[in-house]
Amino acid sequence: MTRSKRLFPASPRSRRRTLRRWHRGGGLLASVFLMVLAVTGVMLNHSSELGLGSRQIRFAPLLAWYGIEGAAEVTSFRLGESWVSCVGDGVYLDLQPLSVDCPVGAVGSAGMWVVATPRELVLLTEGGELIERLGSAAGVPAEISALGREPGGAVVVDTPDGLSVADQELLRWRPLASDTDVSWSRPAAIPPDLRGELLSAYRGSGLSVERLVQDLHSGRLFGRWGVYAVDAAALLCLVLVVSGLALWRQGRRKSQFL
Repeated sequence: MTRSKRLFPASPRSRRRTLRRWHRGGGLLASVFLMVLAVTGVMLNHSSELGLGSRQIRFAPLLAWYGIEGAAEVTSFRLGESWVSCVGDGVYLDLQPLSVDCPVGAVGSAGMWVVATPRELVLLTEGGELIERLGSAAGVPAEISALGREPGGAVVVDTPDGLSVADQELLRWRPLASDTDVSWSRPAAIPPDLRGELLSAYRGSGLSVERLVQDLHSGRLFGRWGVYAVDAAALLCLVLVVSGLALWRQGRRKSQFL
């Protein structure tokens, strides 16, 4: 009984004082959420003008919070003036994404690029457009570990079964002596500026500023408990409206008796 009397005092003056104290405390707590909701809401309303959808997050801890892990290593093969690179699980021709597995080698042949992955050869134009994918069904040896060219220019692959060389159309393959002089495609160090752009493209491709603002606005940035906190803030605002009306009504009633 003592505790309930403290929370809900019997006298009107004490009740009004308690209600005002709760109203003030709730208002201070809700103001933080309201400021965040107001700022993020205005940003989302003007997302296109602010370019939030095209601006990418580069802050490593925040990307890690979203599960977008960084790539510690860039493996690249030179193709003339271009580079084919594997960054994490992404593959790029210069800065153009390619839908292929990480390559084990890349060479030029008959006016096109030949990119080898462990299970197929991917033929590209010099502009990066896909021409064809050749796998075991097309006679390409399986489990490719390296790609190169013999002195005559023919494409050579290294597999657990030994070396194999292709004809000019890459349609027929035959065994090649292991002592053949082959110019193998080897990983090479790419220019530092291209490396930085590749890492930025890989790290930032999954998180835009717009998504971050949306998640902050809804509370999803902090998981389900963040959503519950925003819901609680909304309910608190409703309580503040009710308590504010109650205080206004009590104050008006008191003024009528003065």
